[in-house]
Amino acid sequence: MMRKSTLLVKKIMICLLALIIIASPLFVPSNAHAAPGDPMFDSISSNVMHSLALDRDGRIWAWGSNGAGQFGNGTTESSGIPLRIEVMDGGSSETFKKVKAGIDSNSIALDVEGRLWTTGDDGNEKLGNGSAGSSQVWGKISVLEAGAEVEFLDILTTRRASIALDRSGELWIWGIKSPQTPIDVPVKYPVTDSGNPVTFQTIVGNDEDAIALDSQDRLWRIFMVDPSPLKYPETSAVEFQSISAGSGFGVGYHFLLALDKGGSIWTWGGDTEGELGDGPGETAITYIPAKLTVMDSGTPVQFTQISGGIRHALALDDQGNMWAWGSNSAGQLGNNSTVKSEVPVKVPLEDDSGNPLRFTSVSAGSEKSFGLDADGQIWSWGNGQHIPKKMRVSPAVSLSASNVSPGYLQPITLTAVVTGDFDNPTGTVVFKDGVDVLGYKSLTGGTTQLTGVTLSPGAHQLTAYYEGDGVYLELASDQVTVTAAANPAKEITGFSFATPVVAGTVNEASRTISVTVPYGTNVTALTPTITHTGASISPNSGVPRNFTNPVSYTVSAADGSTKSYTVTVNVAANPAKEITGFSFASPAVAGTINEASRTVSVTVP
Repeated sequence: MMRKSTLLVKKIMICLLALIIIASPLFVPSNAHAAPGDPMFDSISSNVMHSLALDRDGRIWAWGSNGAGQFGNGTTESSGIPLRIEVMDGGSSETFKKVKAGIDSNSIALDVEGRLWTTGDDGNEKLGNGSAGSSQVWGKISVLEAGAEVEFLDILTTRRASIALDRSGELWIWGIKSPQTPIDVPVKYPVTDSGNPVTFQTIVGNDEDAIALDSQDRLWRIFMVDPSPLKYPETSAVEFQSISAGSGFGVGYHFLLALDKGGSIWTWGGDTEGELGDGPGETAITYIPAKLTVMDSGTPVQFTQISGGIRHALALDDQGNMWAWGSNSAGQLGNNSTVKSEVPVKVPLEDDSGNPLRFTSVSAGSEKSFGLDADGQIWSWGNGQHIPKKMRVSPAVSLSASNVSPGYLQPITLTAVVTGDFDNPTGTVVFKDGVDVLGYKSLTGGTTQLTGVTLSPGAHQLTAYYEGDGVYLELASDQVTVTAAANPAKEITGFSFATPVVAGTVNEASRTISVTVPYGTNVTALTPTITHTGASISPNSGVPRNFTNPVSYTVSAADGSTKSYTVTVNVAANPAKEITGFSFASPAVAGTINEASRTVSVTVP
């Protein structure tokens, strides 16, 4: 009986544990921060002027041109490297699940709650913010239906309008070419098929086109210069898994792509540079999707992802290979050439070390392309760069000194801190004094120290130069000024005369110097030789002085402090002690002095 009870308890515990494991993801906040080591970026959207990305924590990053404020960071300063954009909502930092770069210097995003945000140029009323107009900061667009905020699932922006897809699968549209021209705020745009409401699962757009997949995985045209919902009859029997919109910006007609559930790519639209991928020769503009047959060593290729850019396209197959076709004037196909391809070609990829490289997603832009690797790092090519190169982000580097006003030759400690928006930066920091290297130190947990640093007297401009790693760019800290004190030494260590040859005695405690010269020395013009530890002395060494009375000498240290000494010259007493004469007055006789024997001999009468 006891054995059966024990087994029953164990079974109950196992069931409870299983329920906890299954249910635990339900309690994780949707905007919870990713753990270290998780992929860095989730998605990229690139267009003519700028590119946007979402990182693993739902933060927006932007790079490229920012002339209209399309970054949304409150400036119009452009950047060649990705910048993290801080978007605030009521004092709190906002996070996002989708972001799209517009063709006309505007941007649109969906926050994690499905609310619309826009920034940049409001030409054609694409921002949807009413009369507010163009903006250099992200602004939330409040959309109400029956008094409640509408939650959106997908977004797009074209040259003439913007469209959003709500959670019910219905479309909302705004812009100069919306149904009632113009509409500067989102309005619902119902779509029907034979009188029946149509709901959609995803939408894409670029240039002047927008397409969608309905809830039955069927392909629709939503917008072509004007709103014009129409299910493509030629593909009504085909189920699709994803769609993408390209552009012929400047010289060609826009083009579109769709990926069916069998992994085949369909293309239609303009073919200026072979972007339809249907073979040699420019195809006339076609409005009917046509399936591409792509073979690899005689085997049909099945694709998993597609992306249309400006007159070129990218795709990933089910083996992780990248394929590219269309314009290649700036190396945007990534195949180390500038020759366009009118059919999809497989592009061999290598990382910076020459190892095979695989992307989890690709994004085609304007004469540039991007890929995300398994670590979520961004790789870029195009714009004159013919093969993919890893894009690194900028860290923050700070430097501090344990003492910015150290004493003379007093050692100090320099501390460098390198932080980033992802995992801790690794690598080496070079500590510098101007152009001179003080030392190299490796980072541990983003921090390192250089100890025992002694600096020569004066001001020093110190920097910490971070050499970068696989994630972060190299960067120098701001300068830290350290002013080391000058030498305070100011002691007289020697005092002497050459004529007569005598040396004085220095009493440091009383700051006096005593010199005794031989009897008969003329003390009115003696020339001293003085040694000292200071920067200078006054009166100078080697200058004749009158030492009849005590003379004061002042030593000045390098730090400007002074110390005075009093020099006294004493003349030795007369040492004469010879008998030079010996006589008697009565009798009047004189003695003879023998100095050698020190005797005096006197003879008297």
